[in-house]
Amino acid sequence: MAEPPELFPRGSRKTADDIKSKHTPKRDKAMFSEPSTVQASVPKFVELLKHKTLSVGTKLWGVVHDVSKRDLTISLPHGLRGFVTFSETSDVVSELLEAEGAKSDSDSDAEDTALVSTKSKYAASNLPSLSDLFNKGQLVQCVVDKLGSEKGSSKRNSSNKRIDLSLRLSKVLHGLDSVSLQADTMYSACVRSVEDHGFILSFGVPGVSGFLMNADTKPGLDSHGKPFLPGTLLS
Repeated sequence: MAEPPELFPRGSRKTADDIKSKHTPKRDKAMFSEPSTVQASVPKFVELLKHKTLSVGTKLWGVVHDVSKRDLTISLPHGLRGFVTFSETSDVVSELLEAEGAKSDSDSDAEDTALVSTKSKYAASNLPSLSDLFNKGQLVQCVVDKLGSEKGSSKRNSSNKRIDLSLRLSKVLHGLDSVSLQADTMYSACVRSVEDHGFILSFGVPGVSGFLMNADTKPGLDSHGKPFLPGTLLS
């Protein structure tokens, strides 16, 4: 009668490492391989926003910190502050200022034209005030329009470096055209005119306009209860 085969023959016992190496799929080795050059090039941290890292054309989100008669103070990320002059608050306001300036030029002599101040233009009856168009704490899209230093400040003092911003949609949305716009997508707009049944909107894109019906507003009031006026930004 033949002897039964030996269950554990001498010299053939395999260690746990041998079994692991034999049954480990080759694809698992890729999981423990060195990271690729693309992954290694990804920065491990985000650099803080500073005046020296900004450039003209940089697009940012900001919050209206203060509203004066002449300009807006915008709070930017990482403690930076920017300023928006009256003419850069919207394309509509810029057009109204140009129209008012042309009217002043036609109604005055050449000597008197040089005496027309910006303050008198802001006080024109057909121009809304900044306090009517903006509210403290309002979130706005802006673009860096100019970088420089405050008047009378030292160039070495970085805390006095001035950041001029623009809220004009033609600059904020620069590069977009009618083909780039898509349905069911949110875009900022500016009230161009007030009509009987709603508001004509401008998007800063050539050849593109919109209409907001009174039925879709509260009616015609912003979140602070102010009426929509030509130059009001809607985000």
